[in-house]
Amino acid sequence: MALWPWQRNRVVRDVGGSERTQEAAYSRMQGAAPHRMHPDLRGVLARFSLWIANGTVGYPLLDGIDYSKVLHEPSAMEMVYTVFTNNLELNEEGAPLNARYCEERAAQWLRAYCDPTYVVEPPFGEDECDGHWPPVLANAPGWRSGKIV
Repeated sequence: MALWPWQRNRVVRDVGGSERTQEAAYSRMQGAAPHRMHPDLRGVLARFSLWIANGTVGYPLLDGIDYSKVLHEPSAMEMVYTVFTNNLELNEEGAPLNARYCEERAAQWLRAYCDPTYVVEPPFGEDECDGHWPPVLANAPGWRSGKIV
């Protein structure tokens, strides 16, 4: 991450409350910084979300299928993203390699959810629909007090 000249002297506060310039905070993180999501992966997730929201995901498989009810069913939406991300393959830098395939598999799940007569080919494997629930994050609201909200 490169810093623009006007960012270098901007004061930032870290998790412990200490203040330092952004340049000092950035240089402190070098070598120990957590990996950040590849820009292409961010783009793929943003595009997939946009297509779900505007009703164009999985074209032409979902053409004419009204899946708007899924937008209001959190567990169904969660499964759409589960299928998408469980199929996602990344290269060494973390860039997605098969985003279109992931969209197709998520669209197949969505189609089967909305149309019980639809047969998914090939059938979903166990690992495609298996949710991976992360532990409560240390940076979640209330983490300092121990009361996660």
